[in-house]
Amino acid sequence: MLVSGVFLGAFGVTALINLVAWWVTRRDVFGLFALFVVCSALHWANYDGLIAPMLQAPAPELLISVGYVLLGAQNVTGSLCQIRLLQLPGNFPGILRYYQLLGVLPGSLVMMSAWTGHFEALSTIMFVGLLPAPLISFPAYVRLWKTGHLSGRLIACVLPLHFFIMWPAILGGLGWIDLRPLSLLAVRSAALPVIIVLHVSIALQTREAERANHAAQLRAAEAQLNSEREKKARQERERFLALIAHEVRNPVAVIEAAAHSLRLLDQRRADPELRNRRYDSIRRAIDRLSSLMELTEAQERLLGDTAHFRPVDVSVISQSLRTALEPDIMERVVINTPANLPRLHGDPHLIYFAGLNLIENSARYAVAGTPIFLDVYTAENQAGNAGIAWRIRDHGPGIPLHQEQTIFERYQRLHESGGHTGLGLGLPLVREIMEKHGGSLRLDRTWTCGACFTLWFPLPACNE
Repeated sequence: MLVSGVFLGAFGVTALINLVAWWVTRRDVFGLFALFVVCSALHWANYDGLIAPMLQAPAPELLISVGYVLLGAQNVTGSLCQIRLLQLPGNFPGILRYYQLLGVLPGSLVMMSAWTGHFEALSTIMFVGLLPAPLISFPAYVRLWKTGHLSGRLIACVLPLHFFIMWPAILGGLGWIDLRPLSLLAVRSAALPVIIVLHVSIALQTREAERANHAAQLRAAEAQLNSEREKKARQERERFLALIAHEVRNPVAVIEAAAHSLRLLDQRRADPELRNRRYDSIRRAIDRLSSLMELTEAQERLLGDTAHFRPVDVSVISQSLRTALEPDIMERVVINTPANLPRLHGDPHLIYFAGLNLIENSARYAVAGTPIFLDVYTAENQAGNAGIAWRIRDHGPGIPLHQEQTIFERYQRLHESGGHTGLGLGLPLVREIMEKHGGSLRLDRTWTCGACFTLWFPLPACNE
């Protein structure tokens, strides 16, 4: 009686925990396992004669019928647990049909026949059908083991062990061996830790499933975010290309008209001054086309990866910026750079574009003839990280206070009425270039004579 009490108490606690887990999580595996444990506990309680006192001196036939009902229910719930724990649906349809036809169906028939008197033949079929279950389920055990999860491996070990432990009871139910009280005690003692380990395995499996579901949700959210980013980038590219195509028409028309005019002037042997004006128009149109090509290339590189990144000497790029300018602008640029500056790691073309864009903006808006300062120096950002700064200062109208953020928005331009050409893409692209390099672009208000922009590039870890 003591062993029976401990056994039934442990089964009852296990069933209660699984019922609570089912109520909280609404996962069917907890409910199925709780029903299986309850049916098993009641079946053993009936075997020990603990149910008869509750029925107030029932007839022997009634106790036998109750026993077979509990036996059939134990077989049905046990087969359903096997199907659920081995993850048979969708993986092993043959093994699934085995448990349905030789587990669930016979168990249900035994339960119904317990009141008709034909239960012995059906229970024999049920017991015989259960005997090869560990061998038939072997592929499912292997699959669970190969998952590498602790819960899967525990289930792959415990389920066949449970079958082997229950074989003496099955053989005794068939009448093939004589079950003695000591044998039944051994079966119970071995079955109790198996049930507990199964409970732990189910809890672990549920936890792993929740983690996998959470990871899947994160991947889905990330995929949706990437899809939205790609859609936005595609729309931005389409808008950008449409704008470039529209802008290209103007310089092409200018070149075409100037070339036609030159042919007419050559035929008439016109004044050289008129010819020079046409050549100036062609040169300006070509410069405009070159700017559009640089914008397009910078846009494409920004959308790509960091394959073009390599060590970059900022001093060399600073000098190349100066020599690339028109002679009248080049004379105005004053470069201040110390010797032996460390090298950056980045895309030299993008860095060149960023510097050239800012210098050309200064030349476009600053007072004619005033100097444009390009200072290169080592500096730390607000987080205290070492880097190199480019500071470009001019003597012009500067940036109005209410437009500090507008200048970094695409297709927004300052001084619309000033007759200056542009697309409103330069500064936004420069900021994106700095972000791609892990740096920053900042409008410096400490310079009060005009506009001042500071580009800060981080140094590679080896240089720091």
